[in-house]
Amino acid sequence: TDICKSIESDCYNNAQFADVMLPLYEKVFERGFTVNKMTAYPSPRVNFCCADYVNSFVVDNRGELYRCWNHVQDAASSCGNVNDELRIEKNYLSWIQWNPIKHPKCRECSCLPICMGGCPYLMKKSADKQPVCRMVKFNLNEILRHYYEQFKRGDLLED
Repeated sequence: TDICKSIESDCYNNAQFADVMLPLYEKVFERGFTVNKMTAYPSPRVNFCCADYVNSFVVDNRGELYRCWNHVQDAASSCGNVNDELRIEKNYLSWIQWNPIKHPKCRECSCLPICMGGCPYLMKKSADKQPVCRMVKFNLNEILRHYYEQFKRGDLLED
């Protein structure tokens, strides 16, 4: 978000975090923690987040409705209020019309539908208006190997 822009250079991007994620998971398991298998295993999805899910909203302290967490308190991004009728307009429709298949980068990617095109907010604010790939794009094979090893050891919690 714009608020976090000042520390952006101190943070990993998705490709960089993909390189360090599995070693961090290993440390977690070495210390005796377990992971719910639903969070560990990459699975197909029907949407990316609440922003592109028809019946999901973020509500702020004034009752304003938003499609995306990153827009909370931005009055121009509100699509209604809990006390009023929903406004079916640009702020609502642009999010639920998010479709990663419209983007060649996603259509040709083997990670679809696991990622569902990544974060619509990040794509909309990117200079080239291209989807921003999630970590799974960069380390899917390693994630699956890691998941299998954890499964064999019994380190995964049931759903």
